[in-house]
Amino acid sequence: MLISEIVKKYSITISSDGEHLKCPANIERSDLEFVREHKPDIMKYLRDLEDEKKRAKEEYERKIAAIEGLQELTDITSAWARYNAAMTKFIEEDAVGVPPVAPSVKIEDVAAKYPRAVAFRKACAYAEAAHFKKSEIGKRAKDRILNGEDVDTVIADMEKEWTEYAVTTID
Repeated sequence: MLISEIVKKYSITISSDGEHLKCPANIERSDLEFVREHKPDIMKYLRDLEDEKKRAKEEYERKIAAIEGLQELTDITSAWARYNAAMTKFIEEDAVGVPPVAPSVKIEDVAAKYPRAVAFRKACAYAEAAHFKKSEIGKRAKDRILNGEDVDTVIADMEKEWTEYAVTTID
């Protein structure tokens, strides 16, 4: 049996102290012997897997950080959300006092400058949807945007796929 197979079969992990392997109690005797004999190799395999996951996560975060205007668009969207909440509270309190001041920049102005950031945020909204299929479609679109595909094509494909799924599911 391969190390990768036994790790997957029993969900073997490294203990929190980093010195031992965690195996389930119901591991077969022959497999337990294999684990004992190959402990250093299994530990190395698991550490390599963890390093690979860490590198992939860092690469993913680097790609997100490289989207021009994403932070600016996020900041202005948050500023408008805070303003709208403050204005709602102001109105609910009978408009007493000084009203909140609206942000000087409009979301539309920032969005017009950064179509890739807008597309990524839209794909993120789909990816965070409660519906499993919509979320799956959004995650694929995010990956495509991060991998440099044309944002107009990606968003058109995303919306088309979701619409087709929704229509066929309803019928």
